[in-house]
Formats: sequence, C-alpha cells, structure tokens
Amino acid sequence: FAQDAKALKTEGDAAMDRLDFQQALDKYNQAYDKSHDPAILYNRARALQSLNRMPEALDELERFEREAPADLKGKVPLAQLLGEYRGRVGVISLKTDVAGARVLVDGKPVGDTPLPGDKVRINTGHVTIEVVAEGYETFREVRDVGAGQPTVVLPTLTRKTTVLVEIIRQAAARGE
Repeated sequence: FAQDAKALKTEGDAAMDRLDFQQALDKYNQAYDKSHDPAILYNRARALQSLNRMPEALDELERFEREAPADLKGKVPLAQLLGEYRGRVGVISLKTDVAGARVLVDGKPVGDTPLPGDKVRINTGHVTIEVVAEGYETFREVRDVGAGQPTVVLPTLTRKTTVLVEIIRQAAARGE
C-alpha cells in the first residue's frame, strides 16, 4: 500500500503543478486512503484551498496540525496558513422552525435544517443564502459573511397555501 500511496501522491503533486486541483485532490484522497500518512492531509488542504473550498481546507489543515509529528509540521508555515485559512472561513448561524429544509449558499447545498449546532462554516464574502422546503416559499437573503463572529440568519418560511389565501383575500377586497 505504501508504494501505491507514494505513486498516487506523486500523481497528485503533478496535477497541482498543472493547476488541475480537482485531480490533485482526487489523487491525494486515494493516497491517504491507502496510507493514512498525515503529510497528505497538508496536500489535501492546499488542493482544497486552490479549489476555494476554504472550510474543508481549514478542516484538513487543523487535522494535519493535530496528527502530524512536530518535525513534519516544522517543514511548513503552519501558523501562517492556519491564520490565513481561518480568515477566509465564516460561520452562518441559522435557525428556522421548519425541519428538513435545504440550506444553500450561492446555490450550493450546505445542509438541512436543523443544521448541526445550528451553524455551518462557509467561505467569507458576499453570499446568497437560500432556505428551501417543500410547501413553503423559498427564503432568500444576500449577506456579507466575515471571519470571527457568526452571521445570524433567522429565516421565516411562509407556507405556500398562506400566500395563496392572502392573494385570494386581496382579490376579493378589490371586488375581483
């Protein structure tokens, strides 16, 4: 397995050099599955960073920090990278009274309600948050999410039947 893992890591390194970050990540994942070498956690973090998947990159780098031996950690600018990654990861604190609603950030699913701990980590920046549930109007809000304090989002989901009843009531009031 070790020789296979080494070959896969080499293929991942070559893909990084070609700027094919998804293929690099795939090769690093395969190499880690075979070897569980903590050095590959660092490589995965760098590939995820290059793919702008910062919460996952931070997870991998923090895992590298926990699992790698001191001599290996000393070969990389770990403290600098952790600070950089943490500065690019924000948290959305989201609560709604509708269980099983899908939460999307910039059109990508990040979880279903209730979210674990009512929170989800995302890339910092200007984002569109959507909460979608069967039988409810879609909640949509644009927010700036920064590192540090969580961005609190409290969506109120309105049943579609409530909207229809209100439309009928307004039409009746107009005499239609």
